[in-house]
Amino acid sequence: MKIFHTLLLSFVVYVAIAAETATTCTDDQVLDAKNCKTQIGFFKQTQANGKKHIAKRPQFTTNYKDGNLQFSLTFTNAKDFQTSAETGLSTTCIQVNLRRFGAAFTNEVADTSVITSTQQDTSRIWNFSVNKDQFDSLFLKDESNDEIKYTGFYAISVTLLLPNDNGVKPLAFFAFKFSAIFSKDLATLKSSEIKPKVQAEQVCADDTGEKCVNTAQSTLTLCADETCETPLATNELVVGDTIYVKQTITQDGFKGGKWKPMDAEITVVADGVSKTVKPKKLDKGQNGEQMYQLKLNFLGNKVTIASDATLGDTTAARILQETADDPSVVGSTSVSCIKETSSSTCPSQDQVLTYNSENCAGVSCDDEDQSSNAMMFKVVIALLGLLIL
Repeated sequence: MKIFHTLLLSFVVYVAIAAETATTCTDDQVLDAKNCKTQIGFFKQTQANGKKHIAKRPQFTTNYKDGNLQFSLTFTNAKDFQTSAETGLSTTCIQVNLRRFGAAFTNEVADTSVITSTQQDTSRIWNFSVNKDQFDSLFLKDESNDEIKYTGFYAISVTLLLPNDNGVKPLAFFAFKFSAIFSKDLATLKSSEIKPKVQAEQVCADDTGEKCVNTAQSTLTLCADETCETPLATNELVVGDTIYVKQTITQDGFKGGKWKPMDAEITVVADGVSKTVKPKKLDKGQNGEQMYQLKLNFLGNKVTIASDATLGDTTAARILQETADDPSVVGSTSVSCIKETSSSTCPSQDQVLTYNSENCAGVSCDDEDQSSNAMMFKVVIALLGLLIL
């Protein structure tokens, strides 16, 4: 009996020691270690309205100093963060990586900019910066007026390193679109805006969890009419003409099923041109497809039309859902130019800048659907005012 007690006591001591030594993610990569659980819990999604959300969302800000545009994500009550941004180690169990995209979150690439981490009171701040010498190569540029607007698309991906070289598990995807307006000499940042698109756990198309994405891929097809039975026969668009676009999901597991692009924002990019257009959704096509109608009121050469839409589940109610947290479906297409008339040739770059400065300057140049919606809103407000009187 004494031998049994001795063995039992030895086992208890061994378990206690083992538990004590398995409290650091960095050394042991143990998923149920105390520190790892704390870190995972910070990024863990919560269930609300039948939908998963990031439990604690960061605040996104920009700052321009000494020719560097700095991006910051501030997490409150997070002084005990222990990710790779804090340790600087590739073996830390929670890895933080920067991703960069082309127009409307297309063409994802790894960005080598260093993400640094600083503490301010109980908050933890992640920072990375871009020098003004890199703006033209990394950002979309619009120089339609006396200022220069740059637009960019980024995401900070947070993943969990699984033990025993079993790969990674996505925890969160802090994506954002930014726009910044500078003086022509880039000496002054006049205004900036960040549009976050925080995403929680990936959405999966199968029960096994093998076909899961933050962002699904699609194709864009320019069409002759809203039925899109015939693709557009020309590679040159005309300013002000009505354009029909079909977005078709091509992501494995999501195409042709219950998924559909919804709530799209169109980004149109050309040489010296970057515009945002909110299209009119036509709600046509099969599952996996969406039709849009838009007008482009500006000129451009080497034009890319890109769509960033919500990856919507047609079988689920979307009432009270935060579309900013939804996974996305993105795609793009290109044409030679947007010209002034059907009989004219593609414009010179001087013609592009002159026309756009006179007819479509500013941060964006939305299609007429947006303008008509704004006008309708004003009419409704006016009628309500008359009724009150």
